[in-house]
Amino acid sequence: FETWFGYGGRSSGKEKDFSPDLELNDRTTISFRGRMDRIDLSPRKDRLRVVDYKTGKVQGNEDGFSGGTKLQLPLYLMAACKIWSRVSVEESRAEYLSVSREKHFKRLLFRGKNWKEKEETLKEIVQTISQGILGGSFFPYREARESCRYCDFVSLCEQGVDELFERKRKDPRAAAFLKMRTIP
Repeated sequence: FETWFGYGGRSSGKEKDFSPDLELNDRTTISFRGRMDRIDLSPRKDRLRVVDYKTGKVQGNEDGFSGGTKLQLPLYLMAACKIWSRVSVEESRAEYLSVSREKHFKRLLFRGKNWKEKEETLKEIVQTISQGILGGSFFPYREARESCRYCDFVSLCEQGVDELFERKRKDPRAAAFLKMRTIP
């Protein structure tokens, strides 16, 4: 069943209305909201599976954060395990499930196993992003040229974005961002 969280009263009625918070290492608390496509509870209600359906290409590595670009599955797993507080996050998982018409079905898992370590990585990434936003540090960075086709901000992007990033790479304010980009 579909589950909403963090919308202040707007929900499907089956779940608690709350925003799952993540307390960062600097004591900042970040709240999240979203809508999970599907949650399956085990018969004993001690573990769960969050499924997010994708109609396009599923990219990323299992149990990975892809340098801070793939946070949806760990955030959904965190949210679901806070809504159903009796489940074991260590035994639960979140996954993308591709359902394309061309029969290119693919599943990409993010397991809760070793959650404490993964949660620390998640905190580090969210803190880096949060501090970048608060400090006004935005770094034009392109994974691959073809990624521009799917970017919501392509019309705002400058010509020469790659050259601009190379000039900013040595700026000390870019250090946390560059470190985050190396997280698998």
